[in-house]
Amino acid sequence: MGPEQGSDGTGSWGYLTGFADRYKVAGQVGKGGNGIVNKVVQKATGREYACKVLPKQLADARASEQKKAAHPESVRHEVEALLLLRGTLNVAGLEAAYEDDRSVYIVMELCRGGDIIKAMKSNPSNESMLASIIRAVLQVVAHCHAVKFLHRDIKPENFLLSEAGEKGHLKAIDFGLALPFDPANLPLSVSVLEGTPWYLAPEACRGKFEPATDVWAVGAMTAQLLTGELPFNDPVSPKMPSMQRARRSIIRDEVDYGKKGWSRVSPLAREFVASLLRKEPASRPSAAQALKHPWIQEEEAAEQVGVRKIDKSVVQRLQRFANASYFKRSVLEHIAADMLTLRARDQQPLDARLGSFLRLPPSSAAADNERRLGYDLDPDEVDALMRQLDIAGTGRLQSAEVAASIIDWHALQECARRAFEQIDTDGSGYIEREELVAYLSNKLSPYEVCPLFCNIHYPAAWLPLCLLRHMPSCGPA
Repeated sequence: MGPEQGSDGTGSWGYLTGFADRYKVAGQVGKGGNGIVNKVVQKATGREYACKVLPKQLADARASEQKKAAHPESVRHEVEALLLLRGTLNVAGLEAAYEDDRSVYIVMELCRGGDIIKAMKSNPSNESMLASIIRAVLQVVAHCHAVKFLHRDIKPENFLLSEAGEKGHLKAIDFGLALPFDPANLPLSVSVLEGTPWYLAPEACRGKFEPATDVWAVGAMTAQLLTGELPFNDPVSPKMPSMQRARRSIIRDEVDYGKKGWSRVSPLAREFVASLLRKEPASRPSAAQALKHPWIQEEEAAEQVGVRKIDKSVVQRLQRFANASYFKRSVLEHIAADMLTLRARDQQPLDARLGSFLRLPPSSAAADNERRLGYDLDPDEVDALMRQLDIAGTGRLQSAEVAASIIDWHALQECARRAFEQIDTDGSGYIEREELVAYLSNKLSPYEVCPLFCNIHYPAAWLPLCLLRHMPSCGPA
């Protein structure tokens, strides 16, 4: 249970309060199984956001007592997943989480472009467009798994475009079924089977979940978008399906690639789907491996190369930094600030002094094959990354924040040690929980602190210096 939380799920959950003082509700834009989604306007800035409103107690008469009892933990898992995925380009950004006596308010980036199916209807035969969509979905799944969360509800409706038209970018918006996992204790067993039946993997139909289960769902979704039909369904009554027969089909049947819909699909796309829809979880690729499939890579290479692109290494470092825990990002800024003060001790120009630390890539005006390895980011995506780098939340980027995001870590052992010593106030050689709390007390709300400890695989009371030496490993490349 959260802080001061009663057995009935009421009381304080540790989130921010005063939602109504900061936001004005501008109308309902969606409704889910457990709550509603409103468009809200931040009173101080006039910015528009989406706000998912979830009750602290599930009052749905159709819900089992078991589901009602698990509901508070599900809400907390959703907020925690969004916190850990902050800075991921294809996840709707979490602004903040609020609460009152009855509800939790998850304020997020507002996506206006509709879901994947709407986008595909406008250009149904564009396999290249679909490959770019699935690449974005796989990137979301890979990031989820990197922070030790299973998504468990991959389907077209849970991905929206940031805006309509060609400028829209795919965003994952719903993590309501997300579950944390320990790689040493997989698969997870669940007693209440949730998720949209047609995208469940064979093992999920038996109540077992692991990272490969999300990969299967991506495969089922890809097959549906390629052909217009679900790969597995009730063969007796597909328009009014029996969930039991649909699950039996998932477990027993193979995809029928002889159906008319598959005749328009390229062999490479069929091969991609087949690799994700293997019955045995161990035989499926991971999300990161699936991103390397030729269908994904070929369509990426086929995209326009005439536009100047931010080099891939820079974007990866920026995104890793933004996707890291707040603690890691704050320590990184400490180190960068320490490096920047070195220029006061000698007469070397700043650029020369930092040359051995900051490995900036060559100009993107290089050969086409080098440019094709980069990212084509529009101003909205750049703005999203920059907001995540703004650790202090001032609206302006300081030099230490920018430097922290693109530092090459392998050259920074001594600077890392100095940052560690600033936090290790008693000089014990370990960062104790109390020292972390003191360090973060003026930076974070209580609900943001918990995820920082969840991913530390060391005894809960301390954090050794060796963790600082592994700070770059905070997401897939």
